[in-house]
Amino acid sequence: QGVPADSILAITFTNKAAEEMRSRIAQLIPRFDGRWIQTFHAACYRILRGDIKLLGYDSNFTIMDDNESKALLKSIQKDYQDFQSRPEDLLYQIKRLKNTLSNPETFFLSQKAPQAVRESNLRLFKVYQSRMRELNALDFEDLISLSIQLFKEYPEVLAKYQDRFRYIMVDEYQDTNYSQYVWTKLLSSQRRSIFVVGDPDQSIYSWRGAEPYNIKRFLKDYPEAVVIKLEKNYRSTGNILAAANHVIKNNRDREEKELYTDEGEGEKIVRFCAQDSYQEACFVAENIKELARDGLSYKDCAVFYRTHAQSRAIEEALVRNNIP
Repeated sequence: QGVPADSILAITFTNKAAEEMRSRIAQLIPRFDGRWIQTFHAACYRILRGDIKLLGYDSNFTIMDDNESKALLKSIQKDYQDFQSRPEDLLYQIKRLKNTLSNPETFFLSQKAPQAVRESNLRLFKVYQSRMRELNALDFEDLISLSIQLFKEYPEVLAKYQDRFRYIMVDEYQDTNYSQYVWTKLLSSQRRSIFVVGDPDQSIYSWRGAEPYNIKRFLKDYPEAVVIKLEKNYRSTGNILAAANHVIKNNRDREEKELYTDEGEGEKIVRFCAQDSYQEACFVAENIKELARDGLSYKDCAVFYRTHAQSRAIEEALVRNNIP
């Protein structure tokens, strides 16, 4: 429709999803390079490469992963003989601080911990930041927080990207954290041409800073936004959706929706409350045996579990029952 591809910013959450989007669009639009179909971190990386010198860093900065950040914290603790917090716990707190754009003093000194621990964590954080600056290194959270700092302290940089991105799209919006919300709000504040897709009832990443409340924030900050509810379900039967509707209606601060389907009621859901993982695994194996006796093939059965730790008990139960 005459809109230059480079003026559309599309944000998704994983490199794999971004690559999939780029490859699909490349099939539709000749000579499309997809440079602004990115994850949050990749987009911020591109922006900082161009203008981070304004914040006192060299443009050839390096990015430290979690293991490198943890090793740096261990080194700092050893230098200061300060071992009041585990480095992984301290790193988790630093991530929370940066994801929420909090003031360091307020963040650390208001925590529920002995005063000596609070003061120690604040001191170690300041040294960590200083060492990172000396190394000309950023962690993943810095990519977003420093982009925000750049936009706020240098309005001309923000204006450049506001002018470039005429349309902004964000996927999996329920998994954004506060800093990502602020970043997109700054970029879209001039044209207010932003489209987000998300469902707060599907938010599962609060442990890493995701704020499903961002959808409420969005509706408050963009009162002119049109809400399109996708309530028709094409995968599940009525009984499954009835159970889902009854579960999610207990969530707080949610946008009301009622999932429905044309697939009919379907089979009823079986709920089994096991005393432990051993009993759970036995129940799964016995059900598969029963299905096999009824004429189904083993390949017709699938077992889903939430974490890898659960697989051992299930595998052992299957072996005991001679189930491949």
